[in-house]
Amino acid sequence: METQLVRLDKPYNIIFGKNAKTGLHIATLMVIREETIMNDDSTQSKKLTVSSYPVVAKAYELGGETWMDTELKDCMVIGAEKQDVAVSMLRKLMDFCDEKNVDFPMNAIPALFSMTMVDYGCKILPPKYDDKNTVTDYVVDLVFEESNRGATCIVYSSDSSDFYFFESFANEPPFHPELLTNAEAADDMMGLRDSYVRIVSHDNKEFKSITFTTKNKNYQRFVEKLNGKK
Repeated sequence: METQLVRLDKPYNIIFGKNAKTGLHIATLMVIREETIMNDDSTQSKKLTVSSYPVVAKAYELGGETWMDTELKDCMVIGAEKQDVAVSMLRKLMDFCDEKNVDFPMNAIPALFSMTMVDYGCKILPPKYDDKNTVTDYVVDLVFEESNRGATCIVYSSDSSDFYFFESFANEPPFHPELLTNAEAADDMMGLRDSYVRIVSHDNKEFKSITFTTKNKNYQRFVEKLNGKK
């Protein structure tokens, strides 16, 4: 086995790993291994494999740490240190966690994202209408999908949204937003919505609210509950 350390230049990228950790990617440890493989004709041959592990630094700490529990290919670049990051990166981060089955509470990721941006001198930019104007009252389109012959339902934000929402609930007909599982799903989504608003408006006072809409009339009462309507 051989190892090589590849040092990177500033500005360093902020990365998030499948191990649910964040850090500045300051170097890469290359591990070269020789493996013996069995060929189809029962002969043996040698094969070299290369694994790359990120070496990361934490804010306000000296030295670095090598993530030997996750490879670089299983990490996501959030952005570079001391640079503005669009809030849409948070949606990409949560999609990444969902795809990689990261063992971390999804509702905790916005707070982690926010603290990481602060630690590394970044500012979170809200959605924009254009290059000059910020969206102050953001509307999230929700998609509802029934499963188990209509007994359950999942609701999620459309791909065009900058914000990630995903919940499931019992779908006992007729649909009623006050059923326990329905109310819990709505409360979770409202809590996540409020977290988004706090995070984005911290550096951008013009960003005010997030409201919901849907094209599915069967779940209009659920959306009205999210929006605080009776």
